Amino acid sequence: MSTTTEHVYMLWDCRDCGCKGITCSPDARYCPSCGKVRTFLEFDASYLPGDNENWDAQAHTPIPPAVVTRLMNAGANWFCTNCKADNYGDEGECHNCGAPRGASDEVLREVLDDRAFKAYMDGDQGATAALVEQFGEYAGLRASSGLSFDMDDSHEDQLSRAQQNRSAFQSEMQQEQNHQARPQWDTADLPTSVESMERTHGEGAIIKRKSRKKKMVVGAGLASMLLAGGGVSGVAIWGMQESKVLGQVEELSWERQIQEQRWTPVTLRGWASELRERDEVVPKNGSGEQAGVRIGACRMEHHHYEDYVCGTKQVACTHMESYTETYSCTRQESYSETYSCSKSESYSCGQNCSTSRGANGMATRTCTPKTCTRSVSSTCTRTAYRSVPDTCTRTLSRPIHSSDTVDKICQRSIEASRCDYATQRWEDSDHYVLSDTKKPAKWPEGSLDTLEREDRTERYDMRIVYDSGEEDQEPFRETVTITLDQFDAYNVGDPVTMTITNFGKVSGWEYGDHRDDEPK
Repeated sequence: MSTTTEHVYMLWDCRDCGCKGITCSPDARYCPSCGKVRTFLEFDASYLPGDNENWDAQAHTPIPPAVVTRLMNAGANWFCTNCKADNYGDEGECHNCGAPRGASDEVLREVLDDRAFKAYMDGDQGATAALVEQFGEYAGLRASSGLSFDMDDSHEDQLSRAQQNRSAFQSEMQQEQNHQARPQWDTADLPTSVESMERTHGEGAIIKRKSRKKKMVVGAGLASMLLAGGGVSGVAIWGMQESKVLGQVEELSWERQIQEQRWTPVTLRGWASELRERDEVVPKNGSGEQAGVRIGACRMEHHHYEDYVCGTKQVACTHMESYTETYSCTRQESYSETYSCSKSESYSCGQNCSTSRGANGMATRTCTPKTCTRSVSSTCTRTAYRSVPDTCTRTLSRPIHSSDTVDKICQRSIEASRCDYATQRWEDSDHYVLSDTKKPAKWPEGSLDTLEREDRTERYDMRIVYDSGEEDQEPFRETVTITLDQFDAYNVGDPVTMTITNFGKVSGWEYGDHRDDEPK
């Protein structure tokens, strides 16, 4: 069975007498009940003669092949602005009143405001997102009038594709899923064809379109990350994100330390083998010194332990040999097993049919073969395994002898001469600590003799206070180390910009207000 295609007429209802189910054929452009001509409003509201579920139970009229060829080649329908009658694209004059097709521009001039009409006459007939934003209801009027809205069409293409029915316009929009103007189209409040025609024809003015509010979804930081399934990695990424907050200098402080040392005679002890007598070199201005060595009394003391052979002893043999052992075992043997099973088979089970709207009052019914599957009983085979007796071998190891004779190792104390010796070294003598929050004075002048030296260190700190972001929480404080030049330049109360991660960690600071430096 192959795919089949059938073209049938859509149906329209008379708006005057209410007669329903009139076919949209070239021979049914007047109501059979009251004789009223079929208008674009009625043609635009045409509907399918049934749905997919009960298609065969509904009355529908197939279209002869010759008529299908004409309707497909005629072009989009247009409506007469004089009598509102619906006309096919290959008709240059209205079939009802004989008015020329070009008379539509005069009607547009009457119902459009000057700005919208100028845009229309300048060739801006494509319903782009910008046109909807600028002219509002004018774009809706074009949709209700059946004008084509392929967003990428040129001006010439728009003119050639003009005045298609609204169903064709909706079909085009569904195909433009990824177009860059699609989001603006989805939020544009375009009226239906009936609303637009009733609100414009005969009133001479266009009502401004309603605005459609957009819903905003605000993420709540870490909570939204977890709800979105970000997991631990998502939390880590969120936590490392940074922001800038403004703080100020709360306190400036400094501390200076002076450690004094003196070249001092001392008596130490050392091994005679490591000592060599030498003269002392006295330091000059705290450097260039060499400690002297004068050896005094010496005596023998324990220096270290020494290993020696003190006999033999028997130990377990460590020399091994390999041998092969045979033992009983089992092995796995494969065999083919037959069992009852079920298999799936395909069979023809009818058709899948769908009906789509087309231009010029046609609908297309397409049916494709439908294939189903079912389970049937069968016999299958599979590979199974069973255990069978067997003889196996393995390699083991054993000592060559029952025991080995080895040297016995003992330890003994070794003594050496250890002596007292006179020498010199630097010893701490005085330690001074100075600190304050005011600007420091100069370092004090040195008053050291030739046997003294000193080590000077200094540190300058700035304590910053900044808002925690919570009403009931105390402000945060961060102490950073600065240079002496910064200490002299900064003052209490000056602004400081803190860089903070979402986890609350301070990752940096800058003097001054730099919050506007963040990328937008």
